[in-house]
Amino acid sequence: VQTLLWSAAVAGAVAAGVGLVVLWNGGDLAGTGSLLGSISNSNGVARMTRPFSHANVAAMFLAPIVAMVVVRLALDRDENQFRARLLFSAVLTSIALSATLSRGGNLALVATLVLAAAWLAAQRRFRGSLVPMVFAAALVVAMAVVPAWQGRNGLEPAFDQSAETLRVPRLQPLSRPEIWDQALDAFAQAPFVGVGPGQFGTFSAERTATGVRPARHAHNLFLEPLATGGVLVGIPYLGLLVLVGRRTLRAIRSGPHAPLVAALVVVGLHGFVDYPLAFFSTGVLIAVLIGAMPGRDSI
Repeated sequence: VQTLLWSAAVAGAVAAGVGLVVLWNGGDLAGTGSLLGSISNSNGVARMTRPFSHANVAAMFLAPIVAMVVVRLALDRDENQFRARLLFSAVLTSIALSATLSRGGNLALVATLVLAAAWLAAQRRFRGSLVPMVFAAALVVAMAVVPAWQGRNGLEPAFDQSAETLRVPRLQPLSRPEIWDQALDAFAQAPFVGVGPGQFGTFSAERTATGVRPARHAHNLFLEPLATGGVLVGIPYLGLLVLVGRRTLRAIRSGPHAPLVAALVVVGLHGFVDYPLAFFSTGVLIAVLIGAMPGRDSI
């Protein structure tokens, strides 16, 4: 767990550093153009993206790492060099997460940190419970007062201002409830095998009105397998979720594994509005977190 924690802290800090440098520079710098993705834009507001394919994907990767590191800091009573490095990683990664302007990622992390603080208070670690609450409060304040967040939450421009040609009408995206309705329709159409792996985007495009941007994924960790694989995929997937849930509940009783629990809680909460398993960076992180969970004989 310690090795995984340190590796995640380093990965989060490096990714955050690259993304923030590119964002603050307003473009690629020092070879970062060879990395995945480019600066995302919402309502004319730049969002931290590199080295990921999209700002929301960056949030799916950074939020679990922040949760893991912050809970580890809350459990550590010793003032040492390792703690200082973890704190640096947590602060830098939190800033980058906020700069992604991902509502789902930031709110999932805030909710998880509040739950972590309550758990620590129940364990009579009142000083430790302040650590996640400070980070949660900082994220909430940033979402309320930072100008970029205010622009992100404003009205969508009617035209794509980044187009090189004349003003091109911007396609309005489907709302999350509309996407989920389409996912349920896909499951109802083919309840046993779904519409096919990776085919939800095609299904959505066929049922989305002109002038509206269809969805590539169901934007839900639970509806995507049902829509694309039906019960053939849904039943084994449900079994996996039950297994992960049982391991998570067992790990709550183990202090050393509490950071892993926090990271997976973030993934689960964020999974209600996004689908992290469609992306390599987030899929690998989730697989590592699940694999590190204690099994039946580990506790």
